[in-house]
This record gives sequence, structure tokens and C-alpha cells, in this order.
Amino acid sequence: MKRTITSILAGTLLMGGVTLATASVVPQKFSDSLRVWNGQGELVARVGITEEEEENNPEAIPFINIPGLVDPSQFGNATTLIESGRFSDIFGVAFISDGFFLAFNSDTEAAGAPFGDQGVIFLPEGNGIFDATMYLNPRLQDAEWRAEFRSDPVPEPSTMLLLGSGLVGLVGWSRRRLRQA
Repeated sequence: MKRTITSILAGTLLMGGVTLATASVVPQKFSDSLRVWNGQGELVARVGITEEEEENNPEAIPFINIPGLVDPSQFGNATTLIESGRFSDIFGVAFISDGFFLAFNSDTEAAGAPFGDQGVIFLPEGNGIFDATMYLNPRLQDAEWRAEFRSDPVPEPSTMLLLGSGLVGLVGWSRRRLRQA
């Protein structure tokens, strides 16, 4: 089985006196990811995790390491997604080692460190794309940078049951039709 390295796009950018450095690897299909675009709409950073990595290392915290990217005052205001009545993903400004980073944790009952434990925003699972621009440095927000967290929406069990029963009905109908012919 192929191991995927999660990282960030390569390059160095100069924006308003802030030097931004990033690095990258082409990933497999991410189940969850963070993405950042500059004011010209160019993707400057992406970090993610695959389903396999989520299962093998549920404590993993992928993060984007770009100096000056985040607003440290947003630490403690993480966004937590609620999926099927339980906490799912969490994203926002995390304090890791000795710095603040844009980060996320997938499919855990994540709370508290490294995301802080006050002012958490709860969102029900939606279409899988969530705005994370509020966590960026205000200077970058003014320059129209944007960020988003993407999470593959997980169908609820009732949705899967409905789909399964529909398929069983379709198979039964087609068998009956073949017998009558």
C-alpha cells in the first residue's frame, strides 16, 4: 500500500513585507484538506489527509507552515463540525510546538489543545466545503486571500439504507421483468 505524505505547495512569496514559505507533495485523494489562495486566486498552500491516514493515525494534525499566515488572536476559536450527532472534524488556528498554524484534525472527538478550548464554533456537516478565511492574518484578508476546509461529507446511515433498499427494489423489478419476457 502506498503511503501518502501530506505537505504543502512549494515556493516563496513576498506579500506586504511578510515572507511566506511553503512546500508540497502531490497527494492521493484527500478525504479532508485545508487550502489557501492568494488575492490573485492562485492556490498557495494545501495540506490534507487520506481516509487511510485518518484510520491509521487519528491523532494526526495536518497544518500549513507559512510564517505570518494566521491571526494568532483566533487561537481558541476553532470550528468543529458535527456529523451524525457527534463531533467530527475541527479546524482553525492551532498552537503546535512554538508557533501558530492553520491546522485541522479529522474524525475525532477533538477539543482543547492544540486548538484551545474557548469560543469554539459548531457547524452541522454541510456540503463539505467550509470557509476558513477568518483564521488568516487580517492583512492577508484585506489583500483578498481566502482559505477553506474541505471534508468529504459522510452519508448518514438512513441515507445509505434508503439507497440500498432502492437498489434491491430495482434488482427485484428487473428480475421480474426478465421472467415475464
